[in-house]
Amino acid sequence: MTQKHHIKNSVVAALGLTLSGCSLFGLGTAEHNIAKANANSDYHANGTEAMLIAERISLPASTEDSVPTAFTSNIHFQMLNDYVEQMAIELSLELVNLKLDYPIAVSSFVQLDASLNNADSLGNQLAENFITELRKVGLLVNDYKITGNILVTPSGDFAMSRDPNQLKSLQNIGYVLSGTMVKNAKGMLINARIVGLSSNVVVAATSKLIPNIMLREFQ
Repeated sequence: MTQKHHIKNSVVAALGLTLSGCSLFGLGTAEHNIAKANANSDYHANGTEAMLIAERISLPASTEDSVPTAFTSNIHFQMLNDYVEQMAIELSLELVNLKLDYPIAVSSFVQLDASLNNADSLGNQLAENFITELRKVGLLVNDYKITGNILVTPSGDFAMSRDPNQLKSLQNIGYVLSGTMVKNAKGMLINARIVGLSSNVVVAATSKLIPNIMLREFQ
């Protein structure tokens, strides 16, 4: 075998050794040992050339430290609004054959307790996300917190308020999207429904479990 062939085989074996340590390619223990043995034998046969060429290629020894992998369960790739987007799509599909004559108002999501009045940062963020995602699927949304005026102050200019006295007395609202939150061992179960204000009829509903890893910023 020529020296050129020795170098080529050494590089291939060295790359095989490098990739065998990478969980992304999923090599088993037996394959790992074979690749390692081949690389070691070729390296000793023509060691300096193979090592220098492999170093110039600069492949990482392992991707486990640099690439988030689906094989690990402690990494999550979705954001909170991704769950809300899925729920908004499901709600819109239930409304395909129903014409809503008036816009939907979105209220804060509350804990499923005796009072149904306990909202927190998660409940308010869910409501904000639903306003955005309902519009994306083509539904009319009423933001009843808009005062109808712009309050100009040294610290900023404001168009929204939670003061009932500053809100419009007449609101163009026909439906409300409301929801509850129920904590369990795996995360937070979100129940959302669109209800007719005058009839109390539920025209669409959906549920999603948001895993605990997504709730860290709200704890």
